[in-house]
Amino acid sequence: LAETRLDKFFSRWRWADQCASKPAPDMLLELMDEFQVHPSRTLMIGDTTHDLGMAANAGVAAVAITHGAHAKTALREFAPIAMVDSTMELQTWLMKNA
Repeated sequence: LAETRLDKFFSRWRWADQCASKPAPDMLLELMDEFQVHPSRTLMIGDTTHDLGMAANAGVAAVAITHGAHAKTALREFAPIAMVDSTMELQTWLMKNA
């Protein structure tokens, strides 16, 4: 993140080598614990079934971005609260729903 200068947009993060890898819920659970945020106030945004599986395993809502590695049908199986086809559509959804 530092190399791309994106680190300024994130307060905390987790990598797969810091805890169990997706779809295990550990990454989300640790971050929710750090921020003292209840699962009902947490939203996972992901573009793979691994992301959506992690959200389900952590008991949090998820929004699927459909331009990732996995097909829409596979993402839909995880019952995300929304499915968006682009980051612009995600932004619009977040402005209306977050």
